[in-house]
Amino acid sequence: MESLLFWKALKRRRFAYENFPQGPTQSSQAGFVDLKSSLSPPQVFMGDQDERALRAAQSNYLNLMGESPPGEALKLGDWREVWRGVEFPRPLVMLLNPPYNHRLSIQQDLLIEEMKEILKIVKPETFGLVWPGGVLPKLTGRWSRTVKTKNGGIPVVLGILKNEV
Repeated sequence: MESLLFWKALKRRRFAYENFPQGPTQSSQAGFVDLKSSLSPPQVFMGDQDERALRAAQSNYLNLMGESPPGEALKLGDWREVWRGVEFPRPLVMLLNPPYNHRLSIQQDLLIEEMKEILKIVKPETFGLVWPGGVLPKLTGRWSRTVKTKNGGIPVVLGILKNEV
């Protein structure tokens, strides 16, 4: 939902996504406000094995956008599999903010392998990752930009990969 929060620009809070290349810190706030009326909202795609997470995402989307998400935006199932074969709009910017610290219920090594797999499946031109601490995991390609920041008060690093599709 970070992309929708960015697009709506309802409240100014310090979240890691604000350091993404298109974020409001890269342009003046006034210019961003002028632009937002002409921008269409980002498309949201989410896959999760937990129905509660999907219901929460649907509720968050409704609260942010005033309408339900498009029919195929939220899918129940393994996040690596639900988007296999889907034709995504291009250019595709993908931002992952996986669970970490007290929310991490799986090992980070497994999460890194899953991210490598999803990058092969979805093939975003730009990939952003919010990761705990100060060292990004080794994925395909080289991190073109890194920014140390905080996300909800937790120290994180935001990494950006540019992929050739």
